[in-house]
Amino acid sequence: MAKDAQGLPSNETFGYVWGRAVGFSTGCSKRMNEEGDHVGRYVNTAVVVEDMVGIVEALGEWREKKGQAEAKQLSVSQRVAALDRTKWKKGREKILYWGFSYGTILGATLASMHPDRLERIAMDGVADAEDYYKGYWLTNLQDTDLIIDKFHEDCYTAGPNKCALWNPLGSEHSQLVFDRVLKRLQTSPLPVSASGSHGPELITYSDLMLLIRSALYTPRFWFPLLARVFADLDLGNGTEFAAFKQNQLRGFCRSPICNKNPWNSDCHDPLQSAMESGRAIMCSDAPDHTNWTEEDHFKKYLTLMEQSKYLGASWSEITMYCANWNVRPAWPYTPSLEGNTSIPILWITNTRDPVTPLRNAIKMSKAFPGSVVLKQEADGHCSLAAPSLCTALHIRKYFQEGKLPPKDVTCIPDWGTFNGEESDLRSLIKEERELSDALKELSRGFGTDGPLGFL
Repeated sequence: MAKDAQGLPSNETFGYVWGRAVGFSTGCSKRMNEEGDHVGRYVNTAVVVEDMVGIVEALGEWREKKGQAEAKQLSVSQRVAALDRTKWKKGREKILYWGFSYGTILGATLASMHPDRLERIAMDGVADAEDYYKGYWLTNLQDTDLIIDKFHEDCYTAGPNKCALWNPLGSEHSQLVFDRVLKRLQTSPLPVSASGSHGPELITYSDLMLLIRSALYTPRFWFPLLARVFADLDLGNGTEFAAFKQNQLRGFCRSPICNKNPWNSDCHDPLQSAMESGRAIMCSDAPDHTNWTEEDHFKKYLTLMEQSKYLGASWSEITMYCANWNVRPAWPYTPSLEGNTSIPILWITNTRDPVTPLRNAIKMSKAFPGSVVLKQEADGHCSLAAPSLCTALHIRKYFQEGKLPPKDVTCIPDWGTFNGEESDLRSLIKEERELSDALKELSRGFGTDGPLGFL
């Protein structure tokens, strides 16, 4: 395999990737320790939970003051009801919460620290909080490769006009092409000449694996492109993928404004900022792992590759940063991650999620009595990867009325993975059509940029 120091971990390149992680985490944690108020000590999840509680308390206080001012304009009979409605419930203000991915870690921590504060709490794309807080990250990829199996099935079902890898011989043919292209790129990157749409480019194995990662997260947006890219690369043509790769590049040059104020939001790549902040949070939440060696992480890499040949390599890189993270939280917290909450929790999960498998939602639900798992028979990370009106209606009913769906309910998505085949929505009432349109927009914003953050 070609040694690509900028690419993903492999048996040959692992030392390069490890060195890159060491350089980043050592320098970043040193800087965060040296900042005037040692900001790095306050980026763990428990601190955010207390911020959330503080915010709802401040809103309650503001609501009461505003209500008192407005009540002066009302009659005496109206005034009593208005003041009661806007009264600040000091120390008892409730929280409405809907968290996705890492947001389920935040939500589970909230439910553990303040079980009495919950008015409604839904968690979508459920992470195993126990594994997360131990810093292991070993319970994420159990179902990942099932999504690629589904890619080949969906391609054959979609037909030749919708899937570029379609072949009358069946889904086994597209799998053969998939494996052939990946094996070739492992040793022979594909050079692509410049054209009117892009400059000269080199297509590498790592490039293709990162495209697969995006496809795993939101198949509805990425499966058609993935099929075209593999079909082209099998013929030695990398033109479309070269143009796509270059269009994804984000260039940020230091301007005089950014040199004076480096914290200005215009001076940062949002994707990179999300990755960096995510590393700081997860390493601070975990126990001190600075004693973990390169050899320890290589063993983890091998374990994760056994779990998923498509995502194991990139996933193994996540916890490398914690081995040299020299910042410990001012308020460390190891939650019990279980208990009776003031309202039962709604857990939402796809049946095939690349990084938060269904089993995680089932495990977390058992820790919180009365909670329910709402399943989507779908692929991708979180329910919005494959929006379903059925799911949305259950979520709306929960937030509006506090009613959980019956146990063992399974919804199906309204759109397919190739060319967005859509269910027949003509019989919907106006309100449901509006909700369906809102789901489309939420899903588009959720999935077109690929994975953000660290989960």
